[in-house]
Amino acid sequence: MEHVDEYRDLIEMVVRREFGVLGREKTLALLPEIGVKADSQGRVLSYSGPGKEVLDRMLRRFGEKYGLWAVLACKISVLKEARRQNLPLPDILAAK
Repeated sequence: MEHVDEYRDLIEMVVRREFGVLGREKTLALLPEIGVKADSQGRVLSYSGPGKEVLDRMLRRFGEKYGLWAVLACKISVLKEARRQNLPLPDILAAK
């Protein structure tokens, strides 16, 4: 099921950050595993599932495949934007 919600901006932010960290090719190659479709500019075209779960799944998968630094690279900006939009954080970001 295709799903679009208020987490789209955060998911897009992660995709674009990972372009800078991992490179476009590695980032785009991982997205289908988590049900995210994005174009070569990092615009999210669609994703399946609730946005909060997709964001959590995405960050966990980047962490598993490329290490914690891949998650830390986008954590601060995602946290700031989530707070600005008053969105609940996925567990991977909420953990102290």
